[in-house]
Amino acid sequence: MAEAEKNTGILLGNVAARLRDELSLLYLAGRNLVPSESRASAYFEQSRLRVTRLARNMETGAALMRGEAFERENEDIVGLISDVCEGAADLAGYLKISLTFQCMEEAHICAVHAEYMRQLTYHLLSNALKSAAPGGHVRVSLRFPKAEGRVLLSASDDGSGIAADRLPALFDDFRRDGRGGMGLPICKRIAEGHGGFIAAKSKLGKGSEFTLSIPDEAKKTVKFRRPDFHVPDGGIHPALLWLSDALPPEAFQIGDSL
Repeated sequence: MAEAEKNTGILLGNVAARLRDELSLLYLAGRNLVPSESRASAYFEQSRLRVTRLARNMETGAALMRGEAFERENEDIVGLISDVCEGAADLAGYLKISLTFQCMEEAHICAVHAEYMRQLTYHLLSNALKSAAPGGHVRVSLRFPKAEGRVLLSASDDGSGIAADRLPALFDDFRRDGRGGMGLPICKRIAEGHGGFIAAKSKLGKGSEFTLSIPDEAKKTVKFRRPDFHVPDGGIHPALLWLSDALPPEAFQIGDSL
């Protein structure tokens, strides 16, 4: 890992810490100033969660850019992905989009970093929900082809699709065209940290599909320090947090009550 990239990771982590502190103060002030149950309260809650999501992304990105290896533990990956999709499915209804999860196995043990896998899945769902039109369908599938010895996680939509000339740069850390974000670069680094990769295929007007491929290893790997997440988000429904950039304000009338 290049020294410059490590230094960027350190800087990003410091900025995330400052953002975290300011977010706490803003939240306390806003709760006293914005009437609850109002539309303004929904906009405030959505903005708060978007900023919290940004801070979490910055912390994750900072840890990965610093080259910090992460611990993988034996997890039921079917249950993990299913829980994420279940939490997101009801919220997708605000966009009039159906979200389904399919897996032929009821359980499957695999060595993964659970929190990173949740983040990756939410990022893929967020992108799919933003691409699909009302009445559309987002499909998540999880497969374990024995001949390949891989875990394959796919998220697809039937939305507008992505132009062919944009596909090669989707996972770049920094995009010069201004259309990039942190989500897909983080997904790429999470995939690589699991010894795998992530790929995209798309056709304009036909939709897109993103597929994560990692080794199907049901064992604990060498232990490393797990990166800590410090952004205060106690009581926040994780699907609201991670899908806050894809959902309409109406979804946030329920606030933290989910």
